[in-house]
Amino acid sequence: MTTEDAVPEQGVEGPAAGTLGKGLVPLVRSMGVMAGMAGMGNPWRDDPDEIARKCQGMPLVRVHATGIAAGPEDPGGRYWVIPLAATSVVGLWLLGRRGRKAKEA
Repeated sequence: MTTEDAVPEQGVEGPAAGTLGKGLVPLVRSMGVMAGMAGMGNPWRDDPDEIARKCQGMPLVRVHATGIAAGPEDPGGRYWVIPLAATSVVGLWLLGRRGRKAKEA
């Protein structure tokens, strides 16, 4: 199976494989309330075989993406520096302002 078969007209490339079994139950459980709203019942209470039966017509395709690089907001990226730096600057500014007001009083 190619990615074009699995995810047509998307910007993801890589080998794709249809899968069932072990990956299906954790996926449905991670969907939580949305799984129940989609008519799959309670994924934590139901038997894994029952979940597989309810999802029989829904293919689960795993794409091992290749040719894409991790961005700054992906795990291992450096985006965390921006909110940390912004919070530090604002915090120091507020502390400096508070110190000046205490000296004036």
